[in-house]
Amino acid sequence: PDIYVPEFRDRVRQLDLNVISEPFRTTHGWHIVEVLERREQDVTEQLLREQAQQILYSRKFQEELDVWLQELRDNAFVDIRT
Repeated sequence: PDIYVPEFRDRVRQLDLNVISEPFRTTHGWHIVEVLERREQDVTEQLLREQAQQILYSRKFQEELDVWLQELRDNAFVDIRT
């Protein structure tokens, strides 16, 4: 999958089933990988619907967080004495 850094993704793709890789390093550290099975990416309508809901939820959450933070800033009292 494209969610991994290229060096990790490439190692996983090249590895045969049920074979443990030699240790290898990526930008995220050291890894030892075993591929137990391969499957096609799940692109069912249900999965797509769930992903869309998660995106919408995340956007709405961020909007509400931004509003709340702005309200906190607007209501903050700062006394600057010189």
